[in-house]
Amino acid sequence: AFENKHGGRAAVESALLRKHRSSYETAVAAGPTDYDAWFEYASLEETHGTADAVREIYERAVAHVPPLHEKKHWRRYVYLWIKYALYEELAADDAERAGRVYDTALAVVPHSSFTFVKLWVLAAKHRLRQRDAPGFRKLMGRCIGVTRGEKEKVFVEYAAAELAMGEVDRCRAVYGRY
Repeated sequence: AFENKHGGRAAVESALLRKHRSSYETAVAAGPTDYDAWFEYASLEETHGTADAVREIYERAVAHVPPLHEKKHWRRYVYLWIKYALYEELAADDAERAGRVYDTALAVVPHSSFTFVKLWVLAAKHRLRQRDAPGFRKLMGRCIGVTRGEKEKVFVEYAAAELAMGEVDRCRAVYGRY
């Protein structure tokens, strides 16, 4: 009786999906810097949409840069970039595109006001997973320069990666700079 009145399971799920998409479109149109709404919308598309639809949502979301240069306003925005890069690398299996996402994210963040060590470390580790050790070292060196050597996490992550690669002398050099 229910199927005769409302259609089959696929029709009901399709209608619910359209309704959710419509509500997320309304939410992000009302508050383009409401990054939680963008997260939920992207998750919906990751579950039910195509790779192109997911990319389009992430691209639209990261186009809305926080208006104020205060770290608390940028935190969710940077996590949106990280989630986008991880989607590209893990779900879409496009490591090259993920690298471009990390590079763009690093270019967008105003490092003169504040920085996000987590973003630097994830981008560098991505390079390492692509077997680009010189690129990894260059990026970690840039991170040390940007943070003026004041962030312990940078040195710990850098030294741990060098040790994992079997570069004990480089590991000692990194700890020596710390």
